[in-house]
Amino acid sequence: MSRDWSLGARLLVALGFVTAGYLLLVAPLFVFLPLRIAAIATLVLAFVPLLLILFGHRLALDAVDATYVDPDDYPTLFSSLHRLSQQAGVSTPRLAVVASDDPNAFTAGSGDSAVVCVTTGLLRTLDDEELDAVFAHELAHLQNADATVMTLVAFPVTVAATLFLSAEWAFDPRRSELRGFVVGLVGLLVSLLLLLVSYPPVLVIANAREYAADRGAVTITGKPAALASALRTLDEVDEKPERDMRSLGPVSAFCIVSPSWGLLQFPGLHPPTEQRIERLRTLEREAETD
Repeated sequence: MSRDWSLGARLLVALGFVTAGYLLLVAPLFVFLPLRIAAIATLVLAFVPLLLILFGHRLALDAVDATYVDPDDYPTLFSSLHRLSQQAGVSTPRLAVVASDDPNAFTAGSGDSAVVCVTTGLLRTLDDEELDAVFAHELAHLQNADATVMTLVAFPVTVAATLFLSAEWAFDPRRSELRGFVVGLVGLLVSLLLLLVSYPPVLVIANAREYAADRGAVTITGKPAALASALRTLDEVDEKPERDMRSLGPVSAFCIVSPSWGLLQFPGLHPPTEQRIERLRTLEREAETD
């Protein structure tokens, strides 16, 4: 019970910081722009998270060159995904595959647009029971609408990262315009402040939802040892693939474990694997004593 209260308190504080991040995101518009233009810009900005929720799954799949596959291509996988979806009480999502040696999986979209994506490295690395556990983990994310939640929570961080990268042009030694330098400097400072306020709550919420998806997977399969074994196997892969495959960095926040290599990764979005495994072992011991 104390753990539940502690987690609840951390989530409330995190949501407070997320709200502060959105306010900080909008405040400069009203400081530097006329009121009417700032209001219009705020409305336009408000539509961006909605568009990401509606079409984010397409962006995610395109970012890693994922390909939708048919039941004829992977009949066993489709059968397992359908069976576990029924056990989870959710509609069977579409299945996509990434040609990557990095063994991993992630879920994108929600409702009719939901898709579970696995890498060819994952299919080669895990056995059938471990694959079931990974599917169950991803289906638990669907149950909890985690893709939508994390899109909303992480939007200020996404904007901050974009501002940070965009401000780079102002410090190009080939440029000499003072105005451009000042604008770039302001953008850099705003992005850093936005990251400082918005990133810590993203870590809290992301970690909490990973633990919740682990528990949800156990509820679906009844096999905590299978998920623990899968996590252990995936965690031991720490070398860059030999073949030149697309990095999973752009979707690292949605992966079951942090990708083993690649750029565009934000650190700390997944709990330590050892802690996840220990919690799964605790669930297994509790199940044995019931």
